[in-house]
Amino acid sequence: MRRPTTSLFLTRVLVAGVGWWVLTDGAVDWSWAAVGVPAIAASAWVSAALMPPIGWSWRGVGRFAAFFLRESMLGGIDVARRALDPRMPLDPHLAREPLRMRTDTARVMVANTLGLLPGSLAVEVDEEELLVHALDSGMRVDRSIAATQVRVADLIREPAPPRTGPTEDPAS
Repeated sequence: MRRPTTSLFLTRVLVAGVGWWVLTDGAVDWSWAAVGVPAIAASAWVSAALMPPIGWSWRGVGRFAAFFLRESMLGGIDVARRALDPRMPLDPHLAREPLRMRTDTARVMVANTLGLLPGSLAVEVDEEELLVHALDSGMRVDRSIAATQVRVADLIREPAPPRTGPTEDPAS
């Protein structure tokens, strides 16, 4: 385990402290000193020791938030339309798509983002590919994955992944 730097540790103490404060509705009493301070310090130290620092881009945060909100709304509307349609237009399938992110952190962020967007779920992630379950074979999963990779790369200041053609699912 590597030794965390002071600034990384203090940043994570601040984030963990704000999280604790939100979870306890701003309560400052004996539990803050007895439970909160040790929990915050331990979580910040473990986080700083195990997870490398990420170079966030504020412009990337804004773009990612706008992308995520737009895709969530459009996906939610599509899922609701399918659920309310008496014919239930569903054709679930798996799509295997190239994953062009350099770091494990970026790959996990792409997979987790896709899992939060309605209509898709990352099933398997490796260094080169992402297996995604989609509600309908007509959904353009390749475009969604490519757009998510670009936004995550922008968010964490990673070089944008090169665009390539999709590969179709061998397991459908």
